[in-house]
Amino acid sequence: MFLSASAGWANIYGVWVWRGKPYVQVFYGAVAVIAWVYSCGYIWLIVTGDRLQWSNLFGNLGPVVWLLVWNIPPIAAARSRRAELEHLKRSTAFIKQKMDSRTELPPVS
Repeated sequence: MFLSASAGWANIYGVWVWRGKPYVQVFYGAVAVIAWVYSCGYIWLIVTGDRLQWSNLFGNLGPVVWLLVWNIPPIAAARSRRAELEHLKRSTAFIKQKMDSRTELPPVS
């Protein structure tokens, strides 16, 4: 329970750190929600002690968690990298254009 709550707080912090990068924030937000759901589930298990009902509920949640944890991060990373690559290409083209537009230096004597 402590680990899932810590993961929730860490990923909420990740959402705050990566503000301005929505693709990365989606990942951190999804993992934070999952961590908090599991934390609440563990608290519920401790309070009620009903392992069978807990297993039924979180066993059905497993495929959703699998999709979020293993599919969203690579998609978000790919989109983020694509955006960064486009930015680098534009920056490189701008710098090249500026350097090409400069007048030639006088010959060294």
